[in-house]
Amino acid sequence: SRRAARRNVVCRPAACILDRDIAGDRQVTAAYVHIPFCRQRCSYCDFPIDVLQKGKPVDERMLRYVDRVVAEISAGGAGAFDSTDTFEPTALSSIYFGGGTPSLLPTPGFARILDSLRQRFGVADDVEITVEMDPATFDQQKAMDLARLGVNRASIGIQSLDEEVLRLCGRGHSAQEAARAIQMVHAAGITNVSADLLSGVVVCR
Repeated sequence: SRRAARRNVVCRPAACILDRDIAGDRQVTAAYVHIPFCRQRCSYCDFPIDVLQKGKPVDERMLRYVDRVVAEISAGGAGAFDSTDTFEPTALSSIYFGGGTPSLLPTPGFARILDSLRQRFGVADDVEITVEMDPATFDQQKAMDLARLGVNRASIGIQSLDEEVLRLCGRGHSAQEAARAIQMVHAAGITNVSADLLSGVVVCR
């Protein structure tokens, strides 16, 4: 799960955070990459995000962010929280893109980050690469492009299939678009799919 993926890491914006094994040595086994961009802030959200403004050069802004992430990966990935020159270059077994809404990131941004991780640490043959994806933020082509880059797991922000709950929570998609999102990732060959669902939302009808 997303919470489990963040276990034993420090999360902050503009960062690639690396997880060590439970023995506490310096081997890097997994990477969490935070993609903070969203179309709007949902009413229940407390994650560090950057709401994109309409009419701005969105792609350029996100690719500048990728520049910073790639620079941090090259430095070791722990930012200012740890010394990075003693990390052992062990092939990564898990890469997780969380946010924010990572599916808003242009495909070349994913390619650059993944290439940087491969060059700095290496990637295991059976690596699990997860991308959090929100309905209505990607199309069939985008799902296929991500699959070609090696993405083999999708965590889809369904949240609810009740239109009123989606509206109250400030979600930017419909129940129909949520179902379509699952169909698209399956059609792209990504068959390991999870869905975020909200519980305890009070709706007065």
